[in-house]
Amino acid sequence: MKIAYLSPLNPQRSGISDYSEELLKELLEFADIDLFVEGFWPDSSFIKQNFRVNSISSFTKSEYSTYDEVIYHIGNNVNFHEHIYACALKYPGIVVLHDYSIHDFIINLTVGKGDWESYLHEMYYNYGDEGVYLARNASQGKSGLMWGTDKTLQYPLNKRLIDSSKGMIVHSKVAYDGIIQTKESAFVQYAPLFTNDIKVISETDKLDLRNKYNVKPDIFIFASFGYVTKVKRISAVLHVLNKLKNNGYKNFAYLIVGEKEQGYDEIEQLVKKYKLQDECKLVGFVDLEVFKDYIKLSDVCINLRYPTQGETSASLLRILGYGKPAIVSNIGSFSEFPDDCTIKIRCESEKDEGEDLFNAMVLFLTDKNMVTEMGKNAINTIVNHHSVKNTSDAYLQAVLAIRENRAFTGEPRFYFDYIDNFVLSSKDIMDYSMEFRENVAKNFSEFIEKKGGADSSEV
Repeated sequence: MKIAYLSPLNPQRSGISDYSEELLKELLEFADIDLFVEGFWPDSSFIKQNFRVNSISSFTKSEYSTYDEVIYHIGNNVNFHEHIYACALKYPGIVVLHDYSIHDFIINLTVGKGDWESYLHEMYYNYGDEGVYLARNASQGKSGLMWGTDKTLQYPLNKRLIDSSKGMIVHSKVAYDGIIQTKESAFVQYAPLFTNDIKVISETDKLDLRNKYNVKPDIFIFASFGYVTKVKRISAVLHVLNKLKNNGYKNFAYLIVGEKEQGYDEIEQLVKKYKLQDECKLVGFVDLEVFKDYIKLSDVCINLRYPTQGETSASLLRILGYGKPAIVSNIGSFSEFPDDCTIKIRCESEKDEGEDLFNAMVLFLTDKNMVTEMGKNAINTIVNHHSVKNTSDAYLQAVLAIRENRAFTGEPRFYFDYIDNFVLSSKDIMDYSMEFRENVAKNFSEFIEKKGGADSSEV
C-alpha cells in the first residue's frame, strides 16, 4: 500500500511533529510512505533515512493518482498547516483533525491576511445566515472575533474540511460526536493519542534529575508543560499559589516548562505582584529530552485549558505515562480521562476554577499516598488505552475501510482564493461571489429581525 503523508515535522515546533515522527515508525509496518512538506526540510535522521521527502507544491493531480491513500494532519497553527489544508481540499483523503475547532486557523487564513470577505464566505458555508450575521458584526466592530474564546467550539468552522474529505481521524469522543453531528454520513475513526514514554520514575531517579537541573530535592513540585499561552490558565495557578502562601502552606514550587507566547507578559507581572520569585520558575523552551526530564522530576502536573479548541494534549499523555497525577480542566477531551489519575476542575468561571484548583493542590500537598496511588493508575491508563500500537491499528482500519467503501463520492468543495487556480476559472469565482452576495442581501435583514435586532456582543 502506498500512502502520501502530509504533516508538520521537526524542526517545526509542534506537538504534531513529535506525534507524526513516532507514529511513522509504526505505519511503516503496513505501508510504503512518502512525506510531503513545505518551506523546510526534516532534521530527523530516522525520517531522512527511511522516507522520500517531497515538497507539497509538487503534489500534482498526476502525483495524487499514484497513491492508494493520502493522510493530512490539520491543527490550528496557520504557519504549519496552510499548505496541508489547501491540499486536503484539492485532493480528498483522510484528515487527522488534531483540533476539533479550526476557527482560529480560518481566522488567521482570512482576517489575518486582511481578507474579511473570505471569512464571511466561510461563516456562510458553515452556518448560513447566522454565520453571516456573526461575521458581519465582527467586521463592523459591533462584536469581537471569536478568536481564542469559548465560542469557537460552538462554531468550529470545520464543515468544508469534513465535506471534502474521504474520512476523518480524531483523538477524542468529543471530536467524534461533533463531526457526526455536522455530517451524519461522515466516516470517522477514533484513534487515541499515544505516548511511548511509559516508565515508573523511582525516587532515586527523581532526586538525580533535581540535582542535575538545580531543583531543591525536598520540596513538592507542581509543573505545567507545553506552549505557554493565556488559555493554559497559568495565571489562575499563580493566583492559587499566592493563596496557598497566605494560608500557611510551604515547601512547594511551580515550574513552567515551554516556550512563552510572544507578548504574553502576565506571568512575570503576577510573579512580581505576589512575590513568588522563590516558588515559581519560568524554564522556557527546552528540547524534548529535557522536557521529559522535567516531567520526571515533578510530583504533580497541572494541565489546564480554557477555552479549548477540542484538542487532546500530548504533554498530558507523557505526564500520565511517567506516573504523574494531573490536575486538568473539566472540558472537552480532558474530561474523558479517568478520575483515578486526574482531578478535574470547573472552568466556567474564574471563581469556580480558583476554588477547585486550590482544593486540588491542597489535597496533593497533604496526602502523599494519594499522589502515589494516582501515579500508578496513570501508568495503567496509558498502557491499556494509549499505546502507539492501538493508534497505528486504528489508522490501518480507517485506510482499509475507506478503500473498501469510498466515503467521498462528490467533487471537492474548493473555496479560498489562494487555491482558486486549482479548480475555478475567474468566471466561476465571480459567479459564486455574486450568488453569495445576492443570498446575503436577500436574507440578512430577515435574520436580524429573527434575532430581535440584538447585537452579538456575546460572541
